Amino acid sequence: MKKLCTALLKLITVVTALMFVHTCYAETNNNATALDYGSYGAQMNRQQMNRYPFKGGNLHLGSLKIHPTFHERLQYDDNIFKVSGTHRKMEGQDSITTNTSRQTEHKESDIINIASPGVRLDLPLGERFLYGKVKNLGLNWQSDFINYDDNASQNQDNHYVVGSVTFEVLKGYDLTLSQNWQHTNVGAGSETDELHARDTNTSGIGLRMSQIIRSLKKLDIEISYVNFDQDYSQTQLERANRNQDSYSINFYYELTPKITIKFPQYTYSMINYDKNRPEGGINTDPLSNSHTNSLMGGFSWKATAKTTGYFNIGYINREYEKDEHQGYDTNTSAVWNTSDDNSYIMEGGVTTRLPWNTILDVNIYRNLREAEFTAKSNSYFSTGGSFTISRKFIEKLYTDFTAGFFQTDFNGVNREDNIYTLAVNANYAITKWSRVEAGYSYKDKDTNEDFDRESERINTAYIGLGFGF
Repeated sequence: MKKLCTALLKLITVVTALMFVHTCYAETNNNATALDYGSYGAQMNRQQMNRYPFKGGNLHLGSLKIHPTFHERLQYDDNIFKVSGTHRKMEGQDSITTNTSRQTEHKESDIINIASPGVRLDLPLGERFLYGKVKNLGLNWQSDFINYDDNASQNQDNHYVVGSVTFEVLKGYDLTLSQNWQHTNVGAGSETDELHARDTNTSGIGLRMSQIIRSLKKLDIEISYVNFDQDYSQTQLERANRNQDSYSINFYYELTPKITIKFPQYTYSMINYDKNRPEGGINTDPLSNSHTNSLMGGFSWKATAKTTGYFNIGYINREYEKDEHQGYDTNTSAVWNTSDDNSYIMEGGVTTRLPWNTILDVNIYRNLREAEFTAKSNSYFSTGGSFTISRKFIEKLYTDFTAGFFQTDFNGVNREDNIYTLAVNANYAITKWSRVEAGYSYKDKDTNEDFDRESERINTAYIGLGFGF
């Protein structure tokens, strides 16, 4: 009760002060489905920006448009370390964890302040670049400066830089270059309660060719290359450092003005880990280099002026270089097999505009991901879906409700996680350059009994104010 009173007092202070600040704004999206599971794969406290964009654009340098933003958010989290709360003593080593700092599963709450400055740069379309025409050019930088009231050890700053350019090199040939760099801190729910700094960098190049076959004027072909690199600064997590190269070729055919066929869509990727992690003469790292082939096909459509959608389905095959691993278990000589992954994959979604200014979004998916810090497993399939109902009650008030469910099935071990998520948000435009918002989210991860220490329930509530030009 004392914490809640303190939170309200801080909230009044923050809101009052920010009402007089003429700075910039970054919109927060508290969508619960963004709380995706995957150990270190999820971005901690990431805010998806500009859900409801501001009517800005008055700042410019010549033809360059500058959109500064700022958001201040006060958040309450009742399980900051993402533990089960069973108060069961952590005995034995049922995974490759080295955690000794937290001997009991005790939930702890805290008040969190998140300040998020950012800036987006845009150039108008049609500018000349070398011998081509620029069709899209942009750069976006965002940051989250996160401060905990009672747990200063969890304070952190995360930075995100995204840039891309698309230009027409020849008539019907569009070349896109992209770069996505992130510096994040992964903490609660990891091998220890300490923060773990991580840098990821994704760079890509793609060429989309239109009307290259004169008899098939509605056929587009896209070829691309993407490189992903991940680097943890702590020595104990270096075994998750990896580099991935992906090569893709996709075909698009406009069957009718409302239906586009997407087939085939083929991707070949190679994952290489920097090194293994020997411990006491035993290789405790179940991760392995791999190569993957995936083939998908589907379609997108615009059924009516109010409804759009897409659906893709296919098959993925991943083969690992190592078939056998020796690891740290109750029996230190335990050996387990790591089988290759073969299964179907899919993705789909529908967006439709309902009466009374209401929009419904439905999404489903099934994909294969790396299991970076799960003992005895290289990867897992994540299968699930969500729906979001958004409504504009009045001209300046937006609300949305999201519910989601997804399941993770780990390869080679008896582990299955069921994750349920809920979120509700409200956003009110004070002026065209300022907004206030509030929201609540709930996440419930239920793991089978062999790993019940990994189960968790998290309630989060927030209120924020921001500006944008």
